[in-house]
Amino acid sequence: MRTLVSTRLFSFVLSLLVLSCGTRSQMLNMWVDPDYPPGPMEKLLVVALWEAAATREAWESAFARALEESGVVAVPSQHVLGSAMPDSATIFDAARRAGFDGVVAIYETYDRTKTVYVAGYVEREVIPPPKYRIFPIPTVEIVDTYHPAYEKTETAVRCDVEVWTAPDDVRMVWTGTTEVMEPDSDESTCAIVAGWVEYQLVFCGLVPTEF
Repeated sequence: MRTLVSTRLFSFVLSLLVLSCGTRSQMLNMWVDPDYPPGPMEKLLVVALWEAAATREAWESAFARALEESGVVAVPSQHVLGSAMPDSATIFDAARRAGFDGVVAIYETYDRTKTVYVAGYVEREVIPPPKYRIFPIPTVEIVDTYHPAYEKTETAVRCDVEVWTAPDDVRMVWTGTTEVMEPDSDESTCAIVAGWVEYQLVFCGLVPTEF
């Protein structure tokens, strides 16, 4: 199990590096139901709660692709419920009738302005002796340049995600917030958030760990 998790972690970090191209991201405020019975969810309905149909489709497809990497049958809600955003009763009724184990609910992203403190540091430069000396002195000059601390303002895009059981005993079993700093595009934000959530669900045992 440890080897499997380590392999998944390596693949996850590598995929984030490719997707983000320097964009920083992290998972915040994660919670998992400690009383949820063992056994991964193998069939999930993915619902992005956006009014805009195109945006909703992009997020649902990104999550479906990420979850399918764990062997989950992940179906975007638009394939089941159409393009209009449904209410919660319609979502869970459709999930039960279609035999889904659970529902992944993705809430619309929201921006936060974040002030980041950048610590000061000393940059050391080694200057060799001039080459034109006939008898070079075997010493070098060391110059230290101090760069003072400063604060900078960044845009942090956050997205809340929840996982609910689909049978009659409907309850939330996992929730988490992913923060993406200065994202490159909406597409990369979708992929980064989906990657974080998929990895955490694997780690918590809520979705399969292998095919």
